[in-house]
Amino acid sequence: MATHTMVRRYIVTFTVAGVILAFPCAGIARDYIPAECPVVVNTESGIYHTRRSANYRMMLLENKGKGMKDNRKCFKTELEAKTAGYRKAK
Repeated sequence: MATHTMVRRYIVTFTVAGVILAFPCAGIARDYIPAECPVVVNTESGIYHTRRSANYRMMLLENKGKGMKDNRKCFKTELEAKTAGYRKAK
């Protein structure tokens, strides 16, 4: 018998034998916390938000109404987001 638990963006399977298997599950939306996502990008608009941005907290929340598609991406620094081609929110 195996149990499944969502951890970050992987489904981790714990088996009775103690073997842990991780299967990628890209694009599944979930809420983020500020500590793990200091800079969050809306990949559809190409805009990134920092903790000082008006929509930062909203962007951390799961994309309700978008089904299983997640249009957010997290970066540790603004420089990483800029280098990836995103622009800062006004």
